[in-house]
Amino acid sequence: ATRAKEGKFLNDQQRREFRELASSVYDAARGEFENVKGAYTQRALQYRLNPENVVYDYSSRVKQPEVGQTVDVGGIPVTRID
Repeated sequence: ATRAKEGKFLNDQQRREFRELASSVYDAARGEFENVKGAYTQRALQYRLNPENVVYDYSSRVKQPEVGQTVDVGGIPVTRID
């Protein structure tokens, strides 16, 4: 638990690999979201509705912590190190 609090749970290579894997998973999910968003946007327009009232992009509300900033993740304080 102490190593996790200090941000040393993974070594540098593991951290880099984890970040790359997480990014690829996020990018794939984001791509799928964009496909669904496009389909629902078109449907909303066909019914003369405002697409922004039909499909909401929650990722626009996510703010990345600054380097050195500590945030609570499931009750565990985690500090962004890079």
